[in-house]
Amino acid sequence: MFGDENKLIAQMMGQTREITYPDADKRFINALQLDKTGSLTIKSITNEQTGNYKLQICNSRRTTKKKFCVAINVNILSVMDGDEVRLNTGAEIQTDDEIEWKFETEKSPIAEIKKRNGETHDGPDWRFRDRLKLDETTGSLTITNIRPIHDGVYRVKISGSREPKYKTFIVTVTVRVLSVMERDCVFIDTYTKIQKDDLILWKFGDEDRLIAQMIGETTKTFGGPNEIFREKLMLDQKTGSLTVMNSTIKHSGLYKLQISNCRGTKYREVNVEIHGE
Repeated sequence: MFGDENKLIAQMMGQTREITYPDADKRFINALQLDKTGSLTIKSITNEQTGNYKLQICNSRRTTKKKFCVAINVNILSVMDGDEVRLNTGAEIQTDDEIEWKFETEKSPIAEIKKRNGETHDGPDWRFRDRLKLDETTGSLTITNIRPIHDGVYRVKISGSREPKYKTFIVTVTVRVLSVMERDCVFIDTYTKIQKDDLILWKFGDEDRLIAQMIGETTKTFGGPNEIFREKLMLDQKTGSLTVMNSTIKHSGLYKLQISNCRGTKYREVNVEIHGE
């Protein structure tokens, strides 16, 4: 099956393993080859045939499903957590061009340009809220303050009076790693200067346990899971940076910073590795 509409494009049935290509979509005419193992070959692939392919294997015992994302001219970009990344179309938009950016398998666009008017959307789970910038001259998309939840495949379609053009980007977000020796102090910098109305939250681990917070000039620290942070945490009142004193291996893990104010929310993640002496 192909695309969000799950169009059936090839099938093999019964003990005879009869192979048919039931969909008359012109994109796949004389382009598909299904062998006796169920493997599918797309011959002389074009941009029109890029997208999501789904395989379903059914028998009397169970149903097995697999998904494949097929892309050509893929641009692979790696960015650090908290930074920004620009996805360049490499084009100059014409008056009648329409631009549509989509994320992963979502049907709705996260950004689009129609009649020279650009618009961005929050996307699934509002993960792109206040993070997208759209260049209305080129159609290029910038993702600011990027986080691991923004990992994935981004596709842009440029259409108008000319033949549609497609471009695919795979974005990977790398979490910062801080490595120290046991008993040393761990200093995790926010790389910012805190404003009076900022709310600072530090969380730890997969369960996002709150271990420190700062509201205005008021700071508070917490023991965390199994009280491993009791009397070990210190917050810098000017920057919100966190220090773990006299660290042990138990303090290894993922630290998450959230800075919120009337202008928006910023996130940063740091993976701390503490090694024994």
